[in-house]
Amino acid sequence: MFFNFTESLKEKIKYENIDKVIFFTSIILIVFGFLMFFSASIGFLNKAASEDYFANFVKMQMLSYLIGFVLMVFFYFFNLRILYKFSFWIFAFSLVTGFLIFVPGLAVSHGGGVRWVDIAGFSFQPADLIKFGSILGFAAYFARYKKYLDKPLYAAFFPILLALPIVIIFFIQKDLGTLAIIFFIVGVMYFLNKTRFVYIFVAFLLSIIMAAAYAYTNTYVMDRIHGLKEESYQTKQSLIALGSGGVYGRGYGQSVQKFFHLPEPAGDSIYAVIGEELGFFGTCFTALLFMVLILRSYKISGNIKNSFLKNLAYGIIILYFAQFVMNTGSMTKIIPLSGDTLPFFSKGGTAIIMNLLELGLLIKLTRKDIVNNNV
Repeated sequence: MFFNFTESLKEKIKYENIDKVIFFTSIILIVFGFLMFFSASIGFLNKAASEDYFANFVKMQMLSYLIGFVLMVFFYFFNLRILYKFSFWIFAFSLVTGFLIFVPGLAVSHGGGVRWVDIAGFSFQPADLIKFGSILGFAAYFARYKKYLDKPLYAAFFPILLALPIVIIFFIQKDLGTLAIIFFIVGVMYFLNKTRFVYIFVAFLLSIIMAAAYAYTNTYVMDRIHGLKEESYQTKQSLIALGSGGVYGRGYGQSVQKFFHLPEPAGDSIYAVIGEELGFFGTCFTALLFMVLILRSYKISGNIKNSFLKNLAYGIIILYFAQFVMNTGSMTKIIPLSGDTLPFFSKGGTAIIMNLLELGLLIKLTRKDIVNNNV
């Protein structure tokens, strides 16, 4: 009876069609990510007023992993035609959650930024929802109007209208990191959909001019840029952590920096904790896992026949790539501090939930039967 159930489950999951490299790399990333999160979060024992804070903190993250896993399975089985049909509505809903930040009584401040919303005791970060909503919205747009992308109206005017509320939300929030990630995703989608180069160039130029003007008129952005030369406190401490780990690291759970110096050891500084505890090999192993997931998914996604599904897969892949680069780049002083999380590793309930949800979709989108057939 048990074996009949197992065979039935395999048939429903279509295990034979799943790409095993992506599947097992994903499992390793999730397990390794949680183990490193747990180790890094121990640093809060020295910072928090009581052990209850640490216990509740870990419980909330574990709950987020559980919810994320449920949604990962749900979206793996979700009908992709329905997802396409409601893609613009999901995009619109994500934007609505972003504007809730500006509703008095709902906004929550943390770390000097107002980027969280609290409704009936449940707090979440709209930025992570908007990232996913943007991927869905623009994937559907490029699929629906692909044959018209040689016309200025469809290649420039309408996409700008779609992007305008995103720009407004993150400019007011002063969250240029998230805005840069979304613009990068959309820009790569432009390129992959073979839009005329002149439109790509103009969009890129306008983005650079807007970002430069905004950075120049906002001291907090300029401070982070100057931090590349002067070394901000967080950057300095992350480099010390990475350097003290050496080749093999101090050992799992043995980080010193997470207790005393790293501001967000389980958040955007978690890559530094990995380097201190597991050394150069640990950071390389982390990078290797992301590289395998991203490159393997990218290679398979290029063969997807359905335009919407191809754009959706590319969007998720680019999101993982951009977040990895921005997090590790800021920890190694390659780029200014952005505050972006490391997917599957950093604390943040909304981020973990959305990471796993997107992973469920990516595993499904790279299945052989999805790739070879129009769905």
